Amino acid sequence: MKTRKPRESPIHYWFGPLRIACRASLASLFSTAMAAIHQLHDKGKRRPSLARPQLLVSLALLAVLLGSISARGQSTASTARKDRVYANASMVDLGAPGAYFRTDDGLEIVPWEKLSKFQAATIRHSFQEELDNIRLRAFWIEGEVFSNLEEGIVVIALLEEDDVDLEKGNLAHKRGAEILTGLALVEDLPRNLQEGDPVKILAYPQGKIFPYKLGFGKKDVPVFTMARPSWAKPSEWTDRKGRKIQAELVEVASGQCRFRRDDREFLYPLDQLSEPDRERAIAQQSLMRVIPLPEG
Repeated sequence: MKTRKPRESPIHYWFGPLRIACRASLASLFSTAMAAIHQLHDKGKRRPSLARPQLLVSLALLAVLLGSISARGQSTASTARKDRVYANASMVDLGAPGAYFRTDDGLEIVPWEKLSKFQAATIRHSFQEELDNIRLRAFWIEGEVFSNLEEGIVVIALLEEDDVDLEKGNLAHKRGAEILTGLALVEDLPRNLQEGDPVKILAYPQGKIFPYKLGFGKKDVPVFTMARPSWAKPSEWTDRKGRKIQAELVEVASGQCRFRRDDREFLYPLDQLSEPDRERAIAQQSLMRVIPLPEG
């Protein structure tokens, strides 16, 4: 599976140019100051007409630049418990509660409503897969084959429920999908898998339970499929004038449908869809998890 590199704070990209501008400002400040000294010396301490305003402007510019550079690598992260500024914070993943940041103090999760508009725009642009996995209630199943049954493959997860803990440095989500703990029955894994074979998949809950015989008793095991829900795939949508478009419905919020076509997203008013498609969009949204991501 492809792993996303942690994202650095956007201020890192501005540090080089700011440093160059700072050096130029220092040189300008020095030149202006020397010019002022020479004018004072040559004109009997008469206040120069241009040196003083230039000196003040240079000082102000220098203060702004130094202030910007001092913020290098900082990202404001507001948690549910407290508001703090974390140095060198980088967004590493998403989950149903919000965005995961790796900081010098460890892992922190920032709720959706605490994210800035800039962070929200970054998420929409660079974390589409993670957002989809959250909306579709996907699970990350990583473990090994426990048994091969006629109904499917029973997988036992590597992590126990107590292991999924931020304090232990473990995320509760991977690529936006909730990390499975315990046992799961996956209906469409390859039938040639043997006991002990490794499994790493994205899977979607089927909303049903399988009574798995374990020792002298039974254990209710959730059932999953690797197939993406059929309603979450691109389909044809019709507006009130009969015009059609092939697109994937991403979400419905605030009277707007967010569609995706050719890897680009766009908004379209819900009330401009034909009545059957308007009802279908509302029904489809009811199956998704709502993500209260601020508009960026």
